[in-house]
Amino acid sequence: MKRRAFIATSGAAALVAATPAQAQLFRGRKLAALVDRCRAHLARSFPASVMAQPATDTFLAAYAEHALDRPDLFPEDGAFFHFLTSSTVIAHVETGEDLSFDVIFDPHDAPCSNHLGALYAPDGEHDA
Repeated sequence: MKRRAFIATSGAAALVAATPAQAQLFRGRKLAALVDRCRAHLARSFPASVMAQPATDTFLAAYAEHALDRPDLFPEDGAFFHFLTSSTVIAHVETGEDLSFDVIFDPHDAPCSNHLGALYAPDGEHDA
């Protein structure tokens, strides 16, 4: 009887110990699939040169984390809007400057991080 109790207890302990690792593996797979789906949404609107940029990959990884945790605020098909507001993609396409991404624009958490509000424009367009 003691042997059965020991085996059952050992098995339960091993299962509990494996659960966080399994959860992390499952989350990693979900993130990878989410990145692929968000990439497909972006690829419909942006040229291959934009999609090949390292900043695009960094954005997609960050966006997938947000989308997995808060799909109501960061839906897969919302990647387009967030890419516009979280990166310098418009300036990159218009002027050729390097594409950069720092943080996902969230008006509640980071209201000053909206790259569309940075007034990227040709020389002097926004001079007073």
